[in-house]
Amino acid sequence: MKFFVMKATPCLVFFLFTVVVFLCGCSGDFEQSYHSYDDLERLHNLRLQGWFPDMLGPDGFDLREVHSIGPIESFGKFSYSDHKRIDSLLSDKGIYREVSIDSLNQFMKGFKTVQAPDWFLKKEEYSGKAMFRREAMYFIQSKEDSTIYFACKS
Repeated sequence: MKFFVMKATPCLVFFLFTVVVFLCGCSGDFEQSYHSYDDLERLHNLRLQGWFPDMLGPDGFDLREVHSIGPIESFGKFSYSDHKRIDSLLSDKGIYREVSIDSLNQFMKGFKTVQAPDWFLKKEEYSGKAMFRREAMYFIQSKEDSTIYFACKS
């Protein structure tokens, strides 16, 4: 009986190593957190910055986000100090549409890979919060602690 034996050439070893690194790097959840908007901006990395909504401004702090890339699903939050700016943005009905708790709950049921992290609002805490939608992203505004929570999926 003959066995096929393959020599471990440098090219083969490099190829297998690359495949393993690629597969390991593309699985699981990726979490990021920043003390302030400036910390995020200093990265000069549009790929990481792109997980945060464009309503995030220079007054933003305590930024957190977790996502998966297959399918794309994300949970995040940030706190803010410029209440007028955030209220003004969210009052633009042409961009942000107010949604009900039922609509938000239905949206949250559709997440397949990323689970809401411990720091995200619990379902029981939605009551009394303002909720909005912009395209594939939902927002929960907690005025008590000046925080925007957001969830996105495609």
